[in-house]
Amino acid sequence: MALYRFLRAEKFFRKADTPAPSRTVRQAFFISWVIMSLAGILIVLTPFAVAQAQMDRMLPPCQWQVLYHKPCPFCGMTTGFYHLCRGEGAKALKANALAPWLFGLFILNGLTCLTVLTLKLSAFHKKTISRKGT
Repeated sequence: MALYRFLRAEKFFRKADTPAPSRTVRQAFFISWVIMSLAGILIVLTPFAVAQAQMDRMLPPCQWQVLYHKPCPFCGMTTGFYHLCRGEGAKALKANALAPWLFGLFILNGLTCLTVLTLKLSAFHKKTISRKGT
């Protein structure tokens, strides 16, 4: 419940003299965040569902590496995610040092999204039940 109150505390994120964003803008940001969070959850779950060799065949080569012949900051991220899914943290760090951090952020964001959606759905369900009861 504290997390929900923190996410609703809009005054914390804006200056006192600026008007609050309209409800439509807040809803648009919320929907965008939910869609991006669900995409992050899919990214985290993909290594469990698709073999690494198959994923390597599906993904195009890194355009940065093709153009500049140097690895980009995200080169090795997919391999790092696969290693993390198998519990091989040292290999994941060797593949890409950012992989464990980004993987953790995806998981944390996904759990936060699922928690907020659960709270919103339970509040909606309570409103619906109270309307039917009266």
